[in-house]
Amino acid sequence: MMSAYDRPADTDQRDAGPSTSAPISKSKRYHPYFTPRELAFLSDKQRGKLSYNLEEKTKRDACSLIELIGTRLGFPHRTIGTAQTLFQRFHLFFPMKDFAYWDVAHACLYVSTKVHDTLKKPRDIIVASYQVRFPEEAEKARAKGGEMEINPKTLDIDKLRLVAVERLVLETISFNFKVQTPHSYVIKVGRALGASKELTKLAYKLAIDSHRTASPLEDPPHTIALACLYLAALLTAFPEHGGVSVLQETEWPKPASSNGYDSRNGRPSREELPQRTAREIGEELGQEGRWCRRFGASVFDLQEIAHRLLDLLSSQPAQAIHSLSTSPQTPLTPTSPSQNQPSPIPHAPAPGTSTFTPAHLTRLKIFLREREAALGPPPERPQISQDDPSVDYAVGPGAVNILSGNADKNAATEVWQDGREAASVRFFFD
Repeated sequence: MMSAYDRPADTDQRDAGPSTSAPISKSKRYHPYFTPRELAFLSDKQRGKLSYNLEEKTKRDACSLIELIGTRLGFPHRTIGTAQTLFQRFHLFFPMKDFAYWDVAHACLYVSTKVHDTLKKPRDIIVASYQVRFPEEAEKARAKGGEMEINPKTLDIDKLRLVAVERLVLETISFNFKVQTPHSYVIKVGRALGASKELTKLAYKLAIDSHRTASPLEDPPHTIALACLYLAALLTAFPEHGGVSVLQETEWPKPASSNGYDSRNGRPSREELPQRTAREIGEELGQEGRWCRRFGASVFDLQEIAHRLLDLLSSQPAQAIHSLSTSPQTPLTPTSPSQNQPSPIPHAPAPGTSTFTPAHLTRLKIFLREREAALGPPPERPQISQDDPSVDYAVGPGAVNILSGNADKNAATEVWQDGREAASVRFFFD
């Protein structure tokens, strides 16, 4: 099996044959993670003439839309988080200006339902999207005891666009459906570190928010889980006002058994695992130690992920981010999507979410920078390739017709037949 850092696209001359007119066979390998330099290069390329702020705003709107649709349809966190990561991965290979972000969001969410076996029909996703983007019309229909009316022709066009973009999303992951998320790792690693239940819950909410950042494109899920526990420990133990802890530690219930073993299997019972304070966990994960070899992670990776999450929390203090609230909120004002301008997805401030103030988050970022200076420069991560990984990705003629509005009833079939007469592509993944 080839290495994950081999070239993403190669030409197989053996399949080409002696004829110069024969299709050339190409191979593409799935690359689960990128280096920061590669992410910056691909983002700059696909951003084009759009400003950085507009790009970030579009990503935030898309992630919010995916979360609201997923919550409305009852999807688990892993389905919603994977869809948010798929959206960001998609625009490493395809320009943002060529797609309406809600079309890509629909397709990413649909692919994610297949990955995690939480399948919904495309119509269900699109209808839920309309209800989220046009809440006033949905509320009027609900008050009349009916469903929101959507033009059937418009609905058919949206379904065609979903199918067209779905194929492109699948190409960016090389049709690899083996996806892991950090949520389960937070619980396992938290238990191994002796974290309290409150600390683990906060880290779990941060893991949900991590899919709004580029961290899942850079680091494996167990590293993100460690970083979320590290940041949760810092948020808990870092003094906000005169050394007062933001989140008080609570004791686990004492076990009934005094020998510390579960009578069923002879192993140490979960309740007997030594509970540690947030300060102790934060100090341990903040420097190199035995935990690096045990969990296969680096303190530099944890620092970088923590900074991304702090930037996310600082940039949206009033929005319904999971680490500051219990559930996402439905927009209270309507949005009017345009074909050329992405429509914002507003959030209502969740009640009782002012746990961490912007000043507190800023002081914590300064503390992390000082700790980084003491650690020294981080090691260089190996690049995947010297070539541009996105050079072999393009929109086929069938998808172009759909996205440009020139589609007929056979357009969905044409999207999946675009490559029949072109060069064949083989997708590989580990």
